[in-house]
Amino acid sequence: MPIASAGVDQFLCELDTVQLSGDGNVGTANGRWELVFSYSYNSIQTFRDSSDSSTMADEFIVGDYPLVFVVENGVCPASYDTVLIINKPKPVASWEYPIEVCDNKCFNITSLSTAPIGETLNVEWSLGSNSYSDSVSLACLY
Repeated sequence: MPIASAGVDQFLCELDTVQLSGDGNVGTANGRWELVFSYSYNSIQTFRDSSDSSTMADEFIVGDYPLVFVVENGVCPASYDTVLIINKPKPVASWEYPIEVCDNKCFNITSLSTAPIGETLNVEWSLGSNSYSDSVSLACLY
């Protein structure tokens, strides 16, 4: 009896195309990819070739998408496995500017960066040979 394997869940960062890696085409068994329709309202995902176990899937927008790999041999019951495609939005890097620095006066830099809802924002500043992490503001720089 063939056993479907849809591969490992994939985490993307605002990509609209993903490479799938299904397995289970053993002997006379054939596999195919299917959409879970209750989740397909977020975009119009398409498989370049739904009968190719390692096909590309397109048209993803930010969201979570379960995709099902089905393997059948015409004799035994079909085998199903699901892979979850998690497509997160990119964080937005931004800061207050312009900054005028004159006569050796100190200045502050504040990050206006945002992370997607439910995500943690990690800020790293790189100023020449100095690097600062996990701080939203740098105070009194010269």
